[in-house]
Amino acid sequence: LAFPIGYGVMDYVQTKRKNPISILGVVNTLLTGGLALMKTGGIWFAIKEAAIPFAIGVFVLVTLRFKKTAIESFLNMSGILKFDLINQIAQEKQKTSELKKHFQKCTLLFGASFFISAILNFIIGILVFKPIDSNLAAAAQSQVLNDQIAKMTWMGYVGISLPLMLFTGFILWYLFKGLNKITELKMEDLMALSPKQKALLDEKQKSELNTEPEN
Repeated sequence: LAFPIGYGVMDYVQTKRKNPISILGVVNTLLTGGLALMKTGGIWFAIKEAAIPFAIGVFVLVTLRFKKTAIESFLNMSGILKFDLINQIAQEKQKTSELKKHFQKCTLLFGASFFISAILNFIIGILVFKPIDSNLAAAAQSQVLNDQIAKMTWMGYVGISLPLMLFTGFILWYLFKGLNKITELKMEDLMALSPKQKALLDEKQKSELNTEPEN
């Protein structure tokens, strides 16, 4: 529990917003521990592993009905893109509807990534969480279950996280390609400066002003 709670607290102190990723991390860990304590069958672990990404995928698709899609909200909250500039150019070029459709397509891809994750999690969960011999001592049963959870964790990283990272990279590439087509701006022009970059730029501009020769 330490990592999701610690990260969530740090993020909240910095942004003053609750981090849904940290909350999901805590819920996921509690569910794993709860199922282990209840000594449930392997099928429930497989369902649990699939349930969270499936629920996120459903929520992502539901945001297609909202004013802002999941992709727009995520990018806007993170401050990655210059949304005001992108919307302004889209309005000037009369491409507002095209921009909205592009964000919707990216959101569909984003949602699909969670459904793929849910399917892969369920398949790996079924393969990993085998029935434990009830004749074993309680300590031995716990050890077998812990081994299965550990196996599920590393198989999830290798068989799910890495492929989905590549898929997420494709979504970002598709996002920027579409924004470039709509706004005719390069990726670096679409990206917002971080607070550190802004501070360095301000210092550079002040330095240049101070070193300009007097007329």
